[in-house]
Amino acid sequence: MSAPATKDKDDKDITSTKEYKASLAAYQAWCKKDRKARYTILYCMHDHLIGEFENYPIAKEMWDNIHYRYGQTSKMRLCALHLKWMTYMIDSSRSITEHVRSLQAMLRDLKGASVDISEREQRTNVLRTLPAGDNRWKPFITMMTHNENIKILLKSPSTSSWKMSS
Repeated sequence: MSAPATKDKDDKDITSTKEYKASLAAYQAWCKKDRKARYTILYCMHDHLIGEFENYPIAKEMWDNIHYRYGQTSKMRLCALHLKWMTYMIDSSRSITEHVRSLQAMLRDLKGASVDISEREQRTNVLRTLPAGDNRWKPFITMMTHNENIKILLKSPSTSSWKMSS
């Protein structure tokens, strides 16, 4: 965004008009917000990165360059996401609701990295994460293992409990 022009097409001074004053006020407000955004972004950076990004004139350019440099999912991050998905185990102190939310968050992260996990693999991983030998889970494991119509865990809109959807 640039400062409003001070002369019209006929080279007359327009700084005393209402339109110019409104444009100038909007420009000054934008500059203040942009400066705050730039300072906030720079403040959140490690010291060794500040010099690399402080030369961008507006926050949007700075943000775009940061996103270009660090926004892509690297192979290392992708491996870490997949490893987290494959090694997750339910914590006996947490409820099934919390367990399912954790799994769904992992799936969202993987989907955001353009990794599709099939419904079969999702079901298999849910079963794998359950504590082995715990009789409380046997009916759930049996249902998940033998019912091919089960697709995903969904939160019921009418209650706060989890239900299986087909």
